[in-house]
Amino acid sequence: MKKKITVLTILIILLMLCLITTVYAWFSESLASNSFELNSGEIKVEVNGSLIDSDETNYILPGQNLVLTNYTLTNSSSIDIELRIKIEYSYVNKNETNETELLTKTYQGLENEELIVSLDSKWVNNQDYWYYGEIITDETNVLHSEQIKPTTTELPLIDDIHYNGEVVGNDYSYINLNQELSIKLTFEVKQAKHLTWQLLGEYQLG
Repeated sequence: MKKKITVLTILIILLMLCLITTVYAWFSESLASNSFELNSGEIKVEVNGSLIDSDETNYILPGQNLVLTNYTLTNSSSIDIELRIKIEYSYVNKNETNETELLTKTYQGLENEELIVSLDSKWVNNQDYWYYGEIITDETNVLHSEQIKPTTTELPLIDDIHYNGEVVGNDYSYINLNQELSIKLTFEVKQAKHLTWQLLGEYQLG
């Protein structure tokens, strides 16, 4: 009789653990991403780092750090550059009719945002973009940032990306949406203060 009770207790505990995993997980077919390189003329920027491979578990958890290897950035050009980044992400939401939907937003580092990205302190936010170094506005209202000199030294970029468990819902399956959770980085570059910002490249994380 004691054996039956023990086995039943174990089964109940296992069932509860399965339910907890199901409730708190967002499903994703793939979220692996590795290093990449962006080129435009004589400008070359290398970004190194990687995300966790969600193929191994088929789900990610709100609050879970998606960065496996910290992201760093290197100016491998032959010239000084100014650099800014836009971070766009998707998240799962329930609308007014209680239907599950996938929404997209630009990350600005605001309190209670659905996504939290831990960028190095050198990256400064202004509206939709993150600039490297101090931001200066010229007489034509164009924003400039610190010059990044050509170097083999890796500059810290991102060491943590996670969905804010206190803000986002946690019981929605990506499979029901037929879409993937994604995080997109858009890099824009400028060679000198009198020039305008130009698109260097885009990269999808996940």
